[in-house]
Amino acid sequence: MVLRKSKAQTHSMQSKQLRQVHHVRRESRQKCRGFVFLLALISFALALFSPSPVFARDVLRIGVDNVANGYVMRDGHEVLVGSDVDYMQMLAAYADMDYEFVLGPIPELTEKLDNGEIDVMTGRAWIKERAELYDYSDLPTSHSVRLLYLHDGVDTASKVLKIGFLREAYASPDIKEYLAHEGINYESVLFETSSDVFAAYDANDIDGFIMTDRVPLKYIPARRFDPRDLYFIVKKGNRAVFTRLNEAQRNLKMNEPSLVDDLYVKYQSQSVRGGLMLTREEMEYLKEKGTLRAVVVLTGAPFAYERGGKLAGVAASLIDDMETNLGVDIETIAVDYNRDAWTLIKNGEADFVLNQYMNYRIARENDLSLTNKYRTVSYVAMVRNGSKPVDHPIVAVRRNNIRSKKFEQRRFDENQLRFYDTDYDCMKAVQRGEVDVTFTQDLMAQYAIWQGDFPDLMAVGRGAFTHGTCMAVRSDNAMMLSILDKEIGQLGDDKINRYIEIEQQKMNDSRSVISLVYAYPLRFILGGFVVIVIIALLCWRMLTIRRRHLNHVRTMLYKDRYTGYHNRVWLEAEGKKQISGLSKEDQDRVAAVAFSMCDRVNFVSMYGNSRLDTIMHDLAVMLEKEPWVMTIATDSREGHVHILTRPMYIENLKQAIESFFQKEEYFSVGSIKGRIFFTAGISMLGFNSGAISAAVNHADAASHFGEAGHDNIVVYDEDMHEAVIFEQLVTELMDSALEKEEFQVWMQPKYDLRTHRCTGAETLVRWDSPDLGFLMPGKFIGIFEKNGFVSKLDFYMLDKTYQYQQARYDAGLPVVPISVNQSRIHMQEEDYLDKMRAIISRYTVKDAVELEITETAFDFGSNAQREASIHVVKSLKEMGYRILMDDFGTGYSDIALLNVLPMDVMKIDRSILIAPGDSERKKNLLTLIAQMGHGFGMDVICEGIETEEQEKLLIECGCEYGQGYLYGKPMKEEDYTTFLETHL
Repeated sequence: MVLRKSKAQTHSMQSKQLRQVHHVRRESRQKCRGFVFLLALISFALALFSPSPVFARDVLRIGVDNVANGYVMRDGHEVLVGSDVDYMQMLAAYADMDYEFVLGPIPELTEKLDNGEIDVMTGRAWIKERAELYDYSDLPTSHSVRLLYLHDGVDTASKVLKIGFLREAYASPDIKEYLAHEGINYESVLFETSSDVFAAYDANDIDGFIMTDRVPLKYIPARRFDPRDLYFIVKKGNRAVFTRLNEAQRNLKMNEPSLVDDLYVKYQSQSVRGGLMLTREEMEYLKEKGTLRAVVVLTGAPFAYERGGKLAGVAASLIDDMETNLGVDIETIAVDYNRDAWTLIKNGEADFVLNQYMNYRIARENDLSLTNKYRTVSYVAMVRNGSKPVDHPIVAVRRNNIRSKKFEQRRFDENQLRFYDTDYDCMKAVQRGEVDVTFTQDLMAQYAIWQGDFPDLMAVGRGAFTHGTCMAVRSDNAMMLSILDKEIGQLGDDKINRYIEIEQQKMNDSRSVISLVYAYPLRFILGGFVVIVIIALLCWRMLTIRRRHLNHVRTMLYKDRYTGYHNRVWLEAEGKKQISGLSKEDQDRVAAVAFSMCDRVNFVSMYGNSRLDTIMHDLAVMLEKEPWVMTIATDSREGHVHILTRPMYIENLKQAIESFFQKEEYFSVGSIKGRIFFTAGISMLGFNSGAISAAVNHADAASHFGEAGHDNIVVYDEDMHEAVIFEQLVTELMDSALEKEEFQVWMQPKYDLRTHRCTGAETLVRWDSPDLGFLMPGKFIGIFEKNGFVSKLDFYMLDKTYQYQQARYDAGLPVVPISVNQSRIHMQEEDYLDKMRAIISRYTVKDAVELEITETAFDFGSNAQREASIHVVKSLKEMGYRILMDDFGTGYSDIALLNVLPMDVMKIDRSILIAPGDSERKKNLLTLIAQMGHGFGMDVICEGIETEEQEKLLIECGCEYGQGYLYGKPMKEEDYTTFLETHL
């Protein structure tokens, strides 16, 4: 461990040296003179190299608008933080300057900039008139959107509104164009500062105002528009500072390409509230439609069923909610099967499907577009009471059901399946003994048991499988898709869960008449005495079965069967009772905390679910001993423990959790001695308006933002909410962006390390979005992988690359291979190989495009999935594609794969090249990897080469090819074409 000496330690050391010198002087004056001379030299050297006013760095005086909401604010220690502050601090560091922040309103800061009292202002939008007086930075420093605030919400009809503007922003033509486009008649009222605008709005002197998202949270926006970039400005003529900061900004951008976006997500806390915020076109669309037609697939009680010829259940509540939010009537059409719903949509007889099975392949085949998911459906196995497991069970399956094709028909042999018309018929078949098991939605199973139709059945297991439920529209109805996605966004899990709770309560209220359903036909034998005995026996049996069902349902609803602790459903119900006796202030200080096990999937693959259950049980035992824990629930198979705390302040809670994490006893289980890391997500009830279910959801989300070993305690706040909003924006825009070709194909050259001749390139995607700006892949690829859109993007990039290569070939220009990345999700797509075969057949330059596949494409949870991936790679090779194993050395590096996969190129990940440590050991490792690749007949290339020393090292290790900034940065197609003219 390296310890840095403080100034006090340094002074103490110098005092000790002086005492030694005085001691020697008492012994010998001659030696004293020598030591004094030596000490003088040391003091002179210290003075020369120590910080002093003579060698002080230049000070950058930064003017920042004194606003809140994440751009500039003070933390709990009264220290300035925010996206503007953090960015300018890093920029000053890159410019080798100290900094000083000067806060104030915009007019005052502008005057100081003109007078030379400050050097730079940040957070300025580009305005033509302002650009004549000031120099703008080359790159943005932050982002913002404009928001329209109105006292009357979105009602702007038939009156002239007094709209407030900041004087300097009113010159922007974008605002006037937006108001004209929205059909808003207005009279402009100009103000000098934002404080003046807020004061006039609070006093009702104006009807509304337009401003960026630098607005206090108490103001609720009606509409949102004009996403844009913000810059720093320097007074014209101050070229020294401007040039210095611009150069520093370019260096900062290269090293931290996503810094501006990361700071925006971290700090920008403006909550977009106030309803759906529909655009004018969307409101006119709904007004013109007047009535929407929704087709609902009857899945059964309690979600979607008919009562008295009318739609009932959770689906009916959702329709009522949508009618209120959208301001239209919605007619419902009930059907039994999904295919009937799709036919109605295709024929224009319905506008949308309410409860659509979420599968993008099925959607594509039926010319549908899917909304975001609004519900996850879980299925449980229904068996007879007391039945024993069998090796090859006979399974009852609902006929013509999408879910059965995705689960039962894949998991079981054809001779094990028996088909029935409804889920009710399937359960009846189990009760009669015709089959061994059927799989039913957990809520439907619970409902059927409570109704008493199936006294001899029981539900087992937490959930055999799950799928998402969304809404669907025709693929050419983008307007309806946008409206429904906004409706789902404001709907939230809380409202869905509340509707389910209402149906469950209705079910509970009907329990008084269950005895009528449970009664069996009585057979009169001989005499009244025999009849009474039979009735008594039947009643006893009914009560026994009912008690058994009650206990089982309670266990299923409220218990985690793997740990013995209560589950989250119980936690939310019990939590309401626990906090009901607290004051409002104490209730707000109760927190929901979610403990999540890091890397749960890999742990389970190594040690199994039973070991995971033991760890989660022991974690709950440890938490029970903590005085600040009020209620505990476990979800062991997901690696979660949820708690409600006693009332306490958030800083005290974080300290308590940190102290708990430092206790390592529960991290060692049995023979496992390695430490197992957890993250903790915190959400205060006060932040969630007292809603426990929302607080638990938010705590669970926050826990997934934590990192093992550090930053492992995360508080859910407005920043995370903004991240969710950004993901929604990306999801809304991605399909139209692909259609408008906003995704750009960039290329980074590959080269021969010895001759420096260009031998190929790799395609890289960039998104130039008019709404979101220029985005690097790190901002959107993760979202696309989660929602499945990355599949469309991969095919788009592959086709664009083939077009470029074919154009060069047709023009008689040299053609070198270009590689295209393939996501791991393709390995499990049913029609992937057909599409790849179709693409390569359209072009004559078949060997001019290569595919890059990472090691993680083969890291699946089962051997069957892994074997399927290997089959895909071999099939691609047979089609004529060259295959590269990308990022070798970062995955689990299964050497056996190299023996079975027909890979042509091994691509060494840059992390191995830049890894710290002994250079000789690194050289040996790279040599072994290169030899291994050559031994399997592969070319070897290394990415991320930035220095000549790294290039020389790779040549010595036997690597033939390279890729990196030393040779060529990623560039647009036209720049790559020019590059090839001099590098082939």
